[in-house]
Amino acid sequence: MLPIARALKTLEEKTGFSRAFIRATERSENWPARWMTAEQINEEMKARGFWSGDRRVVHVDARIRLITHYLDEQVLKASRESSHEGWKRFDGQYKLNPQSKLLQEPKRRRTDGSTQRVALRKVVTGVTCQYGPVMDMSDTGIRFISEREADFMTGQKGFIRLKCGLLTVRIKVRILWMNDGVEGLAVGCDFRRVEEEQRTLLDQILTAGSQQAEKNNAA
Repeated sequence: MLPIARALKTLEEKTGFSRAFIRATERSENWPARWMTAEQINEEMKARGFWSGDRRVVHVDARIRLITHYLDEQVLKASRESSHEGWKRFDGQYKLNPQSKLLQEPKRRRTDGSTQRVALRKVVTGVTCQYGPVMDMSDTGIRFISEREADFMTGQKGFIRLKCGLLTVRIKVRILWMNDGVEGLAVGCDFRRVEEEQRTLLDQILTAGSQQAEKNNAA
């Protein structure tokens, strides 16, 4: 479990983090009905006294990260339950029970100039990155399981080195979401600024990994 997840678990056990968060947001009669960044939500929570009492010991610099992690978990939960209620995320901002249909991360336009479309994810086998195995891929992003502790943050950008057999490519990604589960920390990323040579290698890795997964399923 990552440090941020452990800290949130400790706060939950000792201070009732989620119950207090729900009281200050979902059960509040005057929670702002607008999209807000995690920083803006933190300021609103601070003004409502959320970080007082037992939670005042949380370092100021860590509060936004804790709120972001918690909100991402709520967004993922609502998505899995196909619920129209709850927290939603759009373009790095969050909103409680939004009425807008624009609830998901915006779809990215491919760098080769082709028209925008939904990228289908494929389960892959034998594809890894420096943090652990890659579970599925598309031409716009990946989902991997982190087998070692790393200080990930939603919205963070960095480089991932993907490998499948002799194929390897280093590519810039942005973290879209995280979910701490039985297998480990699942991390969803999208690719950023894909060059033509990188695109070719990504397509080859996706093809090789998906073919291997199909062979394993057929065996």
